[in-house]
Amino acid sequence: MRLIAEVSSYRGHNETYEKALRTAHDLVKSAPPEFSNQPDFLKEAGANAFHLGNFHEKRNELDRAEEHFKEYRDLSNRFAAVAPQPVNGWL
Repeated sequence: MRLIAEVSSYRGHNETYEKALRTAHDLVKSAPPEFSNQPDFLKEAGANAFHLGNFHEKRNELDRAEEHFKEYRDLSNRFAAVAPQPVNGWL
């Protein structure tokens, strides 16, 4: 879904971009609980939350942007806790 979102964004297809991000977000929310501590899952979920926040920020939908940026922060903190060695978890 992230690849579809990225390509859609570069092509200026904002509706498809948002739909792909929303679909990915829905998949993250419905994922089995055992995924919640998997570094790869947390990294992708965090990237998705960041992109959704960025999307809403660009549309001046600041309340929605803040919601997703907070989710990004929380997922990033969880990623850093379960995978403290990769430097990209610190950023």
